[in-house]
Amino acid sequence: MEFARTKAEQERKAYKCGVVLIGFLNSEKVTIGAKELVDKAIDDLDLPIKPLIRVGLKKRIISDCYSDLVDIFGHVISCRQLSDSKKFMHYMDMYNAIGNKWMYIDDEDNYFYYSAIGEDSTFDDIIIYLVIEFFRIKRHKELIGICSSCNKYHLYKQKGNHKFCSNKCRNKYHGDKRIASGKAAEYKRKRRAQGLDM
Repeated sequence: MEFARTKAEQERKAYKCGVVLIGFLNSEKVTIGAKELVDKAIDDLDLPIKPLIRVGLKKRIISDCYSDLVDIFGHVISCRQLSDSKKFMHYMDMYNAIGNKWMYIDDEDNYFYYSAIGEDSTFDDIIIYLVIEFFRIKRHKELIGICSSCNKYHLYKQKGNHKFCSNKCRNKYHGDKRIASGKAAEYKRKRRAQGLDM
């Protein structure tokens, strides 16, 4: 397991945790999303955990974790500060309860590291670890949003007043709005009357 040594590396790793979580939140089927989450945690984040196939999770456990994650992200988005979210603080307590369970030695500098994640981690432990690692960087709270068109979670690169996850969603949203208001039909009638639209 590689440890982030600089602040920039820590921020990149924390952001990757958010990307993995958002991927799980936006998955069509939670079981497939859970498998992808664990695979990405192993491959992209280099976490020392077992592949999901060996963990043998039940769909109910995955669904419970998914529901908790949706609640936490909803609370975090609506709260002014992380400490205002009771759900997030509950996750912090759970993280502290499982924390410092596994110890690693870095061969290069012969230093001991503690991690809240290891080979015997459950799916719950993995989710808790990813949530805490992501929100460890304060500004990450401001990078989460829910797309106004597709209602999926999105992780933005920069903070700002984002409403959509992509240009496709922005165009669909405004197009649907124009159709619902009757402006699109009025525009087409004018174009037909002028002989421009056949």
